[in-house]
Amino acid sequence: MKIHIVDDEIEVRESCEFLVNQLDYSLVEQWENGEQFIDGADLFEPAIAILDLRMPKMNGEIVVELLKKKGSVIAPIILTGHGELSQAVTLLKNGAVDFLEKPVSMAKLETALERAKNETEKLFYEYTIQQQFLQLSEREQQVSQLVYEGLTNREIADQLCVSVRTVEVQRSSAMKKLNVETLAEFVVKLSDLKEV
Repeated sequence: MKIHIVDDEIEVRESCEFLVNQLDYSLVEQWENGEQFIDGADLFEPAIAILDLRMPKMNGEIVVELLKKKGSVIAPIILTGHGELSQAVTLLKNGAVDFLEKPVSMAKLETALERAKNETEKLFYEYTIQQQFLQLSEREQQVSQLVYEGLTNREIADQLCVSVRTVEVQRSSAMKKLNVETLAEFVVKLSDLKEV
């Protein structure tokens, strides 16, 4: 799991990296400010970002908003020396996983990282199935929707005015693109997609 540490103070970045290394997270990338991070990081790779709230150029709050706006799978944790409860609540509503005050304790950081790891994995799964679904043709999407609604191949064929064989081919192609082998897996994945 990659950890991005975004802070304008090198001492804070170094001490954060030391702490996350102690917790067995060894893949760490440091960024001087939010702008560099947003422009340079892969926003669709599962990762955790530890963001300083107050930075020049682009503060932590703006970074959290941009991550959400861009549909990023990175789970942000806010780090601040100036804990303001109202700001924390807003940030948590906007997608931050946790809000930690400096100096951060190892136990709180460990809990926040575990929560963020679960969140980025969930976001990445949702992003992946959305991307897979976008690969389906319009007809494959229609057939998938009707399979999800519980219709048989014959009922789907009648509704779409196509042959049963066409429905079978479209369903098979959609299942392949969604990386599932059984009808049950297909329905579960379509269900997951509906929840995204």
